[in-house]
Amino acid sequence: MTSDYTKSIIRHYSFLKLLLLSTLSCFLLGGCITAHEPIERFKQKETTKKENIEEILSLRYGDSTYQSLAYGPLIVYKPESFKQLDSLYALKEDFIERNDLRGLETSNVEEKIPSYRAQAQQDIQLVQYEIEHIFSVKSVDSLTIHHSVFLYDYMDSLLSQDTLYTYSFPKKYEKMHINYLFEYHFLTKRDLYISNNERQFIQYFKRKEQDLAKSPSISSFMTQVLETMTLAQKINSVEYNELIKYKSIQNLKPLGGNITINEFGTLIALEKNNKIVGYEYDIRWQDNSDKIKKKSIFTYTPTLSLEKIDTTKE
Repeated sequence: MTSDYTKSIIRHYSFLKLLLLSTLSCFLLGGCITAHEPIERFKQKETTKKENIEEILSLRYGDSTYQSLAYGPLIVYKPESFKQLDSLYALKEDFIERNDLRGLETSNVEEKIPSYRAQAQQDIQLVQYEIEHIFSVKSVDSLTIHHSVFLYDYMDSLLSQDTLYTYSFPKKYEKMHINYLFEYHFLTKRDLYISNNERQFIQYFKRKEQDLAKSPSISSFMTQVLETMTLAQKINSVEYNELIKYKSIQNLKPLGGNITINEFGTLIALEKNNKIVGYEYDIRWQDNSDKIKKKSIFTYTPTLSLEKIDTTKE
């Protein structure tokens, strides 16, 4: 089932496509309402809204606490009269591009535009703009990331702010979260282009993030993702067999004080209905205090979160 957040992203890009196809209409650019009114470029309209959002949030949270991270595309919601006018402008442009002036004349497009423009002018109050904003709010030892949508009317007055979802994680992962959010190279601290393996790794977790967007477990999930990315940087690998090996070593330490590892096992993918539902990894070891040999089997979720540890004597 598609998550609410995924539906929101799909809806945003569908409207963006519509927007790009209808830029011929001067209404879409936020101007041309009257003959004497100057045309405000669409890009400027987008910039104005971003500045307004950042001013509102800076006042709400404080300049030292609030930080703008990213924006989605500016989406325009238009009444039917605007769409009809867009179609006329598109038709007119098509005639001009094909140098078909006779066709333009016989189509009566030019004669229809003024009446459609008048109707659109009457419906201008129905035009709304929506933009998604991702931002962080700092506390003493953590960051909270907000995915929010801001809705404006045609006069650039804020109508509403709706929170899609939020999550929190320890402040120490702030830089790694930037790598995650913008899909930057993270396996080393060097300024390099991200590899395909790194990008696929991040995008897998982003899909899971969207699935969990409304879940109470989203914060613990995101913390675990950033912990895993930090471990990947430490071992310079996003391979699951390496990550789970080192995770298992970390999870083994609390089982005994002075441990000697005798043998590492092989990573096993657990499948159900041809779908991976988890992983198993075993380590043979002994606690040097009693010399008893043991075997621990570590079970992980598909997102590499530890589910359980089964330890037996050998």
